[in-house]
Amino acid sequence: MCGRGVVHASGAHVNRVSKAASGKNATCGGKAVLDDEQVCAHNYNYHPGQTCPVLVLKTHHDGTTRVCELQNKQWGLVPRFTRLDEDEKPNFFKMFNARSESVDSKPSFKQLVNTHRGVVLFSGYYEWMTPPGSSQKHKQPYYVHRTSDEPLALAAIYDQCGELATFTILTTDSTRSAVSWLHDRMPVILRDEESIRKWMDVSQPLPYELLGPYTEKDLEAFKVTSDVGNMKLNHPRCCEPLKTKAVSESAIAKLFAKKKVASPTAKRERDDDDDEGAAAAAPESAKVKREKVD
Repeated sequence: MCGRGVVHASGAHVNRVSKAASGKNATCGGKAVLDDEQVCAHNYNYHPGQTCPVLVLKTHHDGTTRVCELQNKQWGLVPRFTRLDEDEKPNFFKMFNARSESVDSKPSFKQLVNTHRGVVLFSGYYEWMTPPGSSQKHKQPYYVHRTSDEPLALAAIYDQCGELATFTILTTDSTRSAVSWLHDRMPVILRDEESIRKWMDVSQPLPYELLGPYTEKDLEAFKVTSDVGNMKLNHPRCCEPLKTKAVSESAIAKLFAKKKVASPTAKRERDDDDDEGAAAAAPESAKVKREKVD
């Protein structure tokens, strides 16, 4: 669940999260992030293994000053204790999500969730559903986003394995959410500035109350092209509403029209009409015949 998304964060969106967590603008590479700055390229089909900016809260050496840093990390957690051969590539799809219900007990997550918490901004995410009566091979993709198009602040945890910086997104049960009909899981969405502040503050115990489903009514999902399943495709049409072919009323009428079957009475009346017509025509035919004979 939540293995594909749309990433496009502006400086203004990043600073809104940063101010909620630290009271000031974020920094990136030691420089302050500007509101009108585009902090990352627009990715319409973001998937595990790719890089995107993650907001993390850092405390300066004085022990009191905090600042939000924007750090590029790859999606799909690779824990620090992972041992990779020289030519071995990490499996970013193995842990691109972490269940919030067990995040404090799983060996790969339990330490990180208390020390390495971050926020990832998604414009929205994709989810697949099997339509009724269809096979598992024919799943329909949907795009989930806010009706206001404001980005989703997703709860994440991160780690460093050698030079490899990675993160994973926490998920939760989707019960009581506006998209519960689509999937039984959803990402943990931090609903407001207070939620962001609590989540980012690792000096405080894990705020379990934030790990439930997003129950606000501003989420919507609509069908999108199945081409989004191609991870190489990065195009705006990935998250555009699927256009369906219009069907005319006459076509619908023809589709559902039933072939009319004449009743026995109507058939007899039609047969009688045919007999009367033949009889009326007979004298004229006979007259023409006599004329020819004469």
